[in-house]
Amino acid sequence: MSGNSKRKRTEGVSDICNYGLDEVLVQSSTGLFDLVERTELEETFSCLLYPTLIMNCSWLFHTLEKDAHLSVYIRECENDTLVDFESYVSVEKVGSRSWKFNEDEKNHIVILFNMTRNGKWKVYASKYDVDVLRLLRPPANITALIKDGNLFVAWNLPNTKTTRNPYCFDYQLDVGEQETPTELTGVLEFSKSNAAPTHTYMVRMRTRVKDTCIGCGHWSAWSPTVIVEQSVNRLDPLVIVAVSFGIPMILLAVLLLVRHQR
Repeated sequence: MSGNSKRKRTEGVSDICNYGLDEVLVQSSTGLFDLVERTELEETFSCLLYPTLIMNCSWLFHTLEKDAHLSVYIRECENDTLVDFESYVSVEKVGSRSWKFNEDEKNHIVILFNMTRNGKWKVYASKYDVDVLRLLRPPANITALIKDGNLFVAWNLPNTKTTRNPYCFDYQLDVGEQETPTELTGVLEFSKSNAAPTHTYMVRMRTRVKDTCIGCGHWSAWSPTVIVEQSVNRLDPLVIVAVSFGIPMILLAVLLLVRHQR
């Protein structure tokens, strides 16, 4: 590829920092470009920032010709200017890449895909809000106990920069009963009535931001499991009732038998 085409490509995509998050800039070697809704593209690509500060981007290019060359570049928006960040070359049409992401990185990143074939090229450039890519941590401070025969679970509101609205969070609660996890929204506690007296509950949770709010809509990892079991010293109320009525009846029967023998 000539140096001139590289210069034209850089100038064409440099304005991506000024466009919205739902639009993909598509430019060809003719110098013309279009803004296309991400949902309208045949090609798919997405990025996630994990709590471990590992950024992962994956892609799938259905339309890539067999003899075409695909490269991927990661850029940052710094004061509305596109600057270098990470570069990869000769990637497959289906793939992913990960790298360590520092907390002092900018608020927006841009992923660029360059397709070249027979001296012609085509670039896809998509801007992402880093906070929207940030995968939530599992719900914190999960407490679970059995009280008055009911299983009670409570947890803290997830920590995210995009929203503090409790109604913006979905949850899945698994209590280890080999059933579909319970779906919850906009709450910070849950109660399950008639907890089995001899059952050990294995409580875990995960969360995500609702699609009607701003934030990462992918499910978080599952939380560490909280084990809940009833005290072995606690008797079932039915057992207590049976013992309360049973022992006097037995004693009465013995007393009557002794008196009859006399």
